[in-house]
Amino acid sequence: MADRTQTLPQTTTALNVHNWRKTVESGLIVGVVSLFIILVGFVSVFAERNIIFNVLSFGQFVTFAAVIIGGYLAGLRSDDEAVGVSGAHGAALGLTAGIMVSTFILLASSTDLSRVLVNATEETLTVIRFGLGAGPGSVVLTTLYMAVAAASALLARVEPHVRRSIIITLVVVLTFGVLEDLIRTLIPRWLARALFAVNGLSLVGTGIMAGITLLGSLAWPTISERTEPVRDWFNEPGREAVKSASTIGMMSILLLAAPWVLGLYLSDVIDNIGLYILMGIGLNIVVGWAGLLDLGQVGFYAIGAYSVALLTSPNSVVAQFLLATFGITLSWWAAVPLAVFFAAMAGVILGIPVLRMRGDYLAIVTLGLSEIIRIFVTSEAFKPILGGPQGILRIPKPSIFGFELDNAQLIYYVVVIGVAITGYVAWRLGESRIGRAWIAMREDQDVAEAMGINIVQYKLLAFAFGALFAGLAGAIFATKLGSVFPGSFQLLISINVLSVIIAGGMGSMPGVFVGALLLVGLPELLREFSEFRQMLYGALLVAMMLLKPDGFIPAPHRRRELQEEENQ
Repeated sequence: MADRTQTLPQTTTALNVHNWRKTVESGLIVGVVSLFIILVGFVSVFAERNIIFNVLSFGQFVTFAAVIIGGYLAGLRSDDEAVGVSGAHGAALGLTAGIMVSTFILLASSTDLSRVLVNATEETLTVIRFGLGAGPGSVVLTTLYMAVAAASALLARVEPHVRRSIIITLVVVLTFGVLEDLIRTLIPRWLARALFAVNGLSLVGTGIMAGITLLGSLAWPTISERTEPVRDWFNEPGREAVKSASTIGMMSILLLAAPWVLGLYLSDVIDNIGLYILMGIGLNIVVGWAGLLDLGQVGFYAIGAYSVALLTSPNSVVAQFLLATFGITLSWWAAVPLAVFFAAMAGVILGIPVLRMRGDYLAIVTLGLSEIIRIFVTSEAFKPILGGPQGILRIPKPSIFGFELDNAQLIYYVVVIGVAITGYVAWRLGESRIGRAWIAMREDQDVAEAMGINIVQYKLLAFAFGALFAGLAGAIFATKLGSVFPGSFQLLISINVLSVIIAGGMGSMPGVFVGALLLVGLPELLREFSEFRQMLYGALLVAMMLLKPDGFIPAPHRRRELQEEENQ
């Protein structure tokens, strides 16, 4: 008994020492990340971009971003200790990071480092020193690092509902400050004047946003409880049709009204997201369901776009030939079925040489085939037909009963129809015998073949459907832009589409939508971050691979596997 009593304090002491060691290590990591953020230019670029006018700039905020996250994680890690100890862990982390950044400030203030580190300028140093001298600025920065990290650690120990409400409030205030220019275009002028100052949120606006969001978040459980009888009524047996009709009706109203509420710019962003969803659905069939690593999606995208251009543009020799020989001029609606057919046939033709290839070899070959298509359209030999580097211009817009869909808000409806049709077709395929055959192939081709599945047939079907959906995306892209150029069909598009389905969840239909929103929509909204776009894009993918390697919305079979692993 005495041995057990002695062992318990020893174990507790060892655990405490381990926690403090982890805190110091985390502080060093946070310091390195903070220095990286400063030295890549975030601080200097966004020094004049206010979140709260004359209180907090975005440049200052990013210097604290790593400290906030590190302090919060330190609080979670010390949740078995007293609340005050968690705060001390946060303060220690902030002190460690603050010493590192302060050392840099003192060194850069006494020595010109800008020849080696181009962003270690006096302007950057002034921002992170809060306009003070090197010594006082370092002390203030370290003190603030300690305070912010301690507050973040204490936040991690707050009751979950309150913690969630506080985090939501902070995120909303930050979002409104960063996206000020965009939000101003979406809200009435009187509200914009109430919330925003010349640059960033006003103090009054910050209070209004924080108060409304915090109260709403705290009241949400009560609201949810009060509305529970309504939800129960919809969930009663026999009311499934009413529930489905209500959901479809509300979604339809939202989809129809969206472009007129959001305006031209956001409608154009949604159009781009929709194009990636179309390509993502196609690639999800090939990679996520059939297990065929394909990097040639951009080639079929180009075939769809060029097919529409050749069949409809007055500048195209094909359209001129059709008019002169048969007296017909194809509309966009008439050209689309032909374009997707050509893309599907190209998928089958290009799929035949790679039938026996798997994994990396398949990826390399499909990449090569898509590059062949790109070189083909830029070829001088085919310039009279395909336009060469100058592309094909004057592609007509779709029209309905003589009404031309000539801007992003109207093209939006074409994109929505395309996404709805492809989503439904892909969903039905996934639930069919074909979908089950693809999944069997993905798990083990040899076993699938032994079970009687025709591997050749189903591989070609996967390539055909993947190419067909990419061709439809290309057809819409061509009419949206009104022209096609070879430069619009770079390898990066294939990589981005693959990233979309990896981020969303391989084999997951909802995951394609989420992945497109995150990887296509967010960068479009944050265009003022254009200098750091690819870096942020890469950081998001790395973080996602570490935190959610199966994607944001894993496929149903993968969710079941994860649940079984947790239960074990």
